[in-house]
Amino acid sequence: MKVEINDFVTRPISEVFRAIVDKNQLVGYFASSASNDLKSGIDVEWEFADYGVSCIIQSIQVQENEFITFEWEVENKMRKVNITLSKVEDQKTKINITEEFYSLEEVRTMMGQTQGWTDFSCSLKAYLYTGINLRNGLKSRLKI
Repeated sequence: MKVEINDFVTRPISEVFRAIVDKNQLVGYFASSASNDLKSGIDVEWEFADYGVSCIIQSIQVQENEFITFEWEVENKMRKVNITLSKVEDQKTKINITEEFYSLEEVRTMMGQTQGWTDFSCSLKAYLYTGINLRNGLKSRLKI
């Protein structure tokens, strides 16, 4: 079984791609920090300070404006993530994210990852459309 989400971002494919691989943009909507840009053949550490966790992104493969593939550990198991971008129109990009492999017993984990990747997609759009970092907004609301 695998997690899969599909969404559309009303931005050119090159802008969506850069927002995913560029560490400075990624921290604008997803991770709290990133040790490097996503590039083929290197490992990158992502930190999620609001959750008190960090993870190592491994086996990265990147094809500009087409896909980003990597592995990371989720609940003590390595998972493969594929982010595929497709140009729909000049100002519209389709994003497909899959994360695999889950057994039937891991449905709860799979559902949590589906929620996380949906949040990624929504936060990416908020960041690209308005420059708003939804993670900071969430942290502000929780402090009240």
